[in-house]
Amino acid sequence: IILENLKVDDLTYYNNYKSKKSAMYLERVLYVCPVCKQMHSLTSKNDSIKCNACGMKAKYNNDLTFSSENETFKVKNVLEWYNFQIEHIKNNEVIDDEIIYEDDVTLVIPRMFKTKQKIGDGLLRMYGNRFEILTKKEIITLGFDEIEAVTYLGKKKMNIYYEDKTYQVFGEKNINFLKYVHMYYIQKNKKEGKENDFIGI
Repeated sequence: IILENLKVDDLTYYNNYKSKKSAMYLERVLYVCPVCKQMHSLTSKNDSIKCNACGMKAKYNNDLTFSSENETFKVKNVLEWYNFQIEHIKNNEVIDDEIIYEDDVTLVIPRMFKTKQKIGDGLLRMYGNRFEILTKKEIITLGFDEIEAVTYLGKKKMNIYYEDKTYQVFGEKNINFLKYVHMYYIQKNKKEGKENDFIGI
């Protein structure tokens, strides 16, 4: 009931969205190129999004659809692109000790009624069975089996609920944490034998 009532279709509500910067920060949501399948290669500028690996460029139109001169670009809207990338990473073979994603982040620990405790700047890495956060002082390892949940917050923050602690990471304004959330839940579901279960957002 909650999922059904929270579901929103932008195409139903906005059919003439005018903006010179309509595509800005779409890479916070989109992280797989639909043409070359490369990850971590998308950047946005004004009303367009581009793949820095293959050169694909798509314009985000006023009716919330994409158009491109690239003949192999077949995605019509954000929802189609979103669903495509989920199916793509579901079909990828993941090995426990190989790095899937990594990004520069700042790590903090939220505290009730207190200022967040800053742990430091470092590198967030995701493997097939764990997160690692590498700071100047230490390597913090968060195994998937001990993680209760991973959530995407606002524009550029992610919480990892590990045992009795909450680790919060945030990064640059165009960072994509959605790929981490999706991959964590896809790996969790595979291990538990759940084919099409919740993937975090």
